[in-house]
Amino acid sequence: MDHQEIKKFKKMKKILTLLVCVLLISACSSDDDGESWAIENVDIAFNIISSDNSRVSDISCAIEGKGIIVGDQSYSNEHLPYSKAFTDQNVASETVMELSFKDDTSADGTIFEPYGITMYITLDGETVARKEVTISEEGMLEQLNYVINF
Repeated sequence: MDHQEIKKFKKMKKILTLLVCVLLISACSSDDDGESWAIENVDIAFNIISSDNSRVSDISCAIEGKGIIVGDQSYSNEHLPYSKAFTDQNVASETVMELSFKDDTSADGTIFEPYGITMYITLDGETVARKEVTISEEGMLEQLNYVINF
């Protein structure tokens, strides 16, 4: 190889090295667009109203997402209507919110009779998920979920 060919070879080697570096960097970057991880500050509330407020039940709510895991759990015959607020929460898109209600009427010796509940999830005061159901049998479990999409 003469001196001219060696220069061309070195130049080509530099270009190929640069190209490989660019490809590696773009392959390692996240496929998520910036919007999917946008963080917003919101007020979140979970509510349940019942046609019979003295029923023994197990209620839980949870918020799970990037950088946040919070929740509440209550087991009682005195927590209906149920309301739990989480104010000023920094949440990302794809954060999951879940509200669960499980009847346990027999725990206090009460004979079961069907009753109705309405479950709500609100974001900044606006209802984003709602479910109205009749608890038709003892031990019945109902859940309401919502996924935030900014």
